[in-house]
Amino acid sequence: MSEEDQEKTAFYTDQGVYCYTTMPFGLKNTGATYQRLINRLFKDQIGRNVEAYVDDILVKSLTTSTFLSDVREVFGVLRDSRMKLNPKKCVFGVTSGKFLRYLVSHRGIEANPDKVKVIQDMSPPRNLREVHRLNGRLAALNRFLSQSAEKALPFFKLYLYLSAADEAVSAVLIRDEGTQVPVYYVSRALRGPETRYTQVEKLVLGLVHAARRLKPYFLAHPISVRTDQPIRQILVRPEASGRLTKWAVELGEYDLSYEPRTAIKAQAIADFLAELTFTEGRESTSAIAEVSTPHLWMLYVDGSSNGDGSGAGLLLEGPQGEVCSYALRFDFPATNNEAEYEVLIAGLQLARRLGAQRIHVRTDSELVVCQVLGEYETKDEIIQRYLSKVHQLTAYFESFEIQKIPRSQNRRADALSRLASTSFSDLNKTVLVEVLSEPGYMEEVACSVNSGDTWMSPFILFLRQGILPEDRAEARKIQRKAARYALREGELYKRSYLGPWLRCVTPEEGRQVLHEVHEDLCGAHVSHRMLAKKTLLLGYFWPSVRQDAQNLVLGCPSCQVHAPEHHQPSNFMIIISDNGRQFAENPFKTWCENLGIKQHFTSTRLHRAASSWVEELPSVLWSYWTTPRSSTQETPFSLTYGAEAVITAEILTPNPRLAAYVAEVNGEERQLDLDLVDERRDVASARVASYKNTLTRYYNALVKHRRFLPGDLVLRKNSVS
Repeated sequence: MSEEDQEKTAFYTDQGVYCYTTMPFGLKNTGATYQRLINRLFKDQIGRNVEAYVDDILVKSLTTSTFLSDVREVFGVLRDSRMKLNPKKCVFGVTSGKFLRYLVSHRGIEANPDKVKVIQDMSPPRNLREVHRLNGRLAALNRFLSQSAEKALPFFKLYLYLSAADEAVSAVLIRDEGTQVPVYYVSRALRGPETRYTQVEKLVLGLVHAARRLKPYFLAHPISVRTDQPIRQILVRPEASGRLTKWAVELGEYDLSYEPRTAIKAQAIADFLAELTFTEGRESTSAIAEVSTPHLWMLYVDGSSNGDGSGAGLLLEGPQGEVCSYALRFDFPATNNEAEYEVLIAGLQLARRLGAQRIHVRTDSELVVCQVLGEYETKDEIIQRYLSKVHQLTAYFESFEIQKIPRSQNRRADALSRLASTSFSDLNKTVLVEVLSEPGYMEEVACSVNSGDTWMSPFILFLRQGILPEDRAEARKIQRKAARYALREGELYKRSYLGPWLRCVTPEEGRQVLHEVHEDLCGAHVSHRMLAKKTLLLGYFWPSVRQDAQNLVLGCPSCQVHAPEHHQPSNFMIIISDNGRQFAENPFKTWCENLGIKQHFTSTRLHRAASSWVEELPSVLWSYWTTPRSSTQETPFSLTYGAEAVITAEILTPNPRLAAYVAEVNGEERQLDLDLVDERRDVASARVASYKNTLTRYYNALVKHRRFLPGDLVLRKNSVS
């Protein structure tokens, strides 16, 4: 409290005079208490001829003739409650005025022009703290602004530029408002083995470092990563290295999207930071990196189109100097730019089959180079398909570079392309010749076989084209889970804790697999858990594998006839009650003992613990984690780790679960639990949604509906708007 207000809270005791130095709770809650008093006094008038907010009271009348009777009624309530008014703050008989900082008149409630002028004259933010303050104001005003999210998009849509040098990585977070405004810079020096990472791995490391340093931004806003490297395709590759997989899982927490680099200003800042971040021993680390660099392949490409037809030529030069000449003839119409993309796709496919790891492409087409690097925008639909195919192929290489060269340095490829497009029969027999009957992007067109979408469709769209659902929550869910999925030759696979990659199938196909494993020639009529495990070991996955296996076993006549019968309850009978005498004393206590029912009495442990509640807190939290929730019917521990926790009582008195424990296979069983935990979480999410709907119906049934007609005057309160 302010020092001048402390003496106003003074009070006497038998030991002396005291005053408050901090605001007591009762005084803090004065506004809410006074508001409840006002609501009780004017409960028959609020909404009819009175509006009140704490100590501000407005008497309103639709006509002049009823004004005096309305004021008389209000004064009667004030007189009965012995409430006093300040004459200096009372105004009578006004047709318009300010109330709660709004203009009230016969036209209704209008905005205060003074407040509007303050917003219009507001100066732009000059530092990070003012940006945060502006975001808070926008959040408070969003109820009064139509499409406020779209108008405030520059404050919430951020872009990240990445750069990697020999010994450093850097990132620049910017906000684009027509002009690029930097928000934050981060950089990091590479140490030891990190200097030997490939270019793409360095960029991903820079992205991870930026996400860790700028975590509040990454959690609060969607981030668009702009780079000329296929980072998204690298992170979803099934054959990615262990560290890339770990980084992909870590980045799955954030709302990240990837797009080609379109501007060079912020990228120049990122490159500048990377070049200025040095470490000691620069010469030695650079020398080690050069020694460990894989062999470089050179690819020269050129396409040609004229009245006689279309063709292309390419030369692939290996690290040992060997050269492979290749000519292409197109049996379909193609423009010159399409021919350039065709030969580039064919060259990348050839280099991949020959085992190239690092490739440098040289072409004389400036359009192709700039579109691949993201410097030019691609508007034509066919060219967009070609570009998507190129980015898909570049993801298979550790390093990919493309460079424009003069036509004089690309004569051999140019000659092959001209011969292929004109005098095709005159080509030298030592030149490898191929006739293409369809464009190279045709395999990118997916034809739907099923009549509707499956559970795999969102993952396939995201991994192939980067398309996410419109629902923001569902999009974040797909982004988070996609780190464990990958596309290979058009098929979706899921990474398994048990080892192999699992091919994703529809529930109908999965149930057929279960039937083959359980009842067919090699069927063994095993339990539902073993059946699910055998299916996963065979390499198949779908979200409801555990539930489908359980339903199949429960519906199998042979399994039900030969299943062992249990004649004892699966759990002890327990009664939980408070310490009331009717429960703690006879005859109820004796009745429970005769029936073998255990009694447990509730108690307020933390209240008994007094000052030692800190020591009691871990046990209380452990109790919470291992107690099933009514909304999910699962314990938080099982939803996190896929299995129930082992408590001390199970160690002292082994139960059937602990008696069946085998140390040699326990690790494999835990990996199986982790593979099945996603289905368990999905079922829990469905139960939570059903639980919320039930509560919503209950509370909505208590809502009192009020109808308004056009022309009715209403007061919009901040607390309910």
